[in-house]
Amino acid sequence: MSGIHPFPVRKRLRDRKPHRTGICDDDCSGDTLTPQQEDRIRQLVREECYFRDREALIKLTAMTLLLKLAGTVMLGLLLLAFRFL
Repeated sequence: MSGIHPFPVRKRLRDRKPHRTGICDDDCSGDTLTPQQEDRIRQLVREECYFRDREALIKLTAMTLLLKLAGTVMLGLLLLAFRFL
């Protein structure tokens, strides 16, 4: 595509450097998380993403099934209509 990126916003966000927001700089400057706490946070985030993705996949599957069913019913009705005309 000769240098044109289809999603320029994503590139801009990808190039952004992480920085502290200042929300917890004063109160929590000496508090760090232990490796066990970091692992637990990662696990919780991973589980939340898994359940959210799973729910979205179930909804997508249900919608696809409903569309297929509606299409089959419509084709059946058209077949009956043309047969009796």
